[in-house]
Amino acid sequence: MSLAKKFDADLTNKIAELRHCGYVEFNKWELLTWFQRDRITSVIWDEIYERWSDVWEGSDSKVEDNPLMYRDTGKSYIIINKSYFEDLYQN
Repeated sequence: MSLAKKFDADLTNKIAELRHCGYVEFNKWELLTWFQRDRITSVIWDEIYERWSDVWEGSDSKVEDNPLMYRDTGKSYIIINKSYFEDLYQN
């Protein structure tokens, strides 16, 4: 199973937050509920990455220039646009 249609807007908003803020937090319960899963699987990560790639279509920047990394906090995942933080440290 992939993303439940009724949660499409929620995922879209999280990806927009990631794009504009440089990071976003996904609570594990959100991902498990949205994707109707009992555990975090590659299906979830694939969908997040696909949405992230879609953000950069038609843009001057490319998804390859905006790699994602994440940290597992135990109850959530913090997903970070690595290039956002690289820019912060350069200034």
